[in-house]
Amino acid sequence: MSNQSKKDDKFYQKFEWPLWFSDLDVRALPLDTRMIWAEIIGRMWLSNERGYLVGSNRKPLSDEAMAATLPLPVEEYRKHLEVIKNTGLCSVRKTDGAIYSRKILHDLETHEEKASAGRKGAKATWSGGATAGAKAIARAKALAVPPEDDPNAPVPCEVVTSGTS
Repeated sequence: MSNQSKKDDKFYQKFEWPLWFSDLDVRALPLDTRMIWAEIIGRMWLSNERGYLVGSNRKPLSDEAMAATLPLPVEEYRKHLEVIKNTGLCSVRKTDGAIYSRKILHDLETHEEKASAGRKGAKATWSGGATAGAKAIARAKALAVPPEDDPNAPVPCEVVTSGTS
């Protein structure tokens, strides 16, 4: 089971197609290696340890297991993985050898920073509970320009109907 909350599980991965198509390291990969890299990225995203190529036991996914999911012979998968590693598209965690994506980890960090800032802002705005919300709405209404004082407001017109048809 993942240690991520349900809320985190709903966080979508923004796949930036312009970056994918303009990244020279990705573009330099042979097409079959590029598709394997896309598969690895997807598995890292769905992993129990988001951003790392690990199994449900949080241990690095073996080459045999990954090759079987593609499906490819293990040696062929290892050749593709070596090309991917040599381009610098992924890194290897020193403690256990798990492959990880610096880009995914950066995106997750950025997401958490923005979410935290949003929570702090919301807490500051609404810290008084419902009363603070009501006060904020009252302040907004007080600052609004009434339509009759607005020189650019549309002038109401009357519809005049004649007695004859």
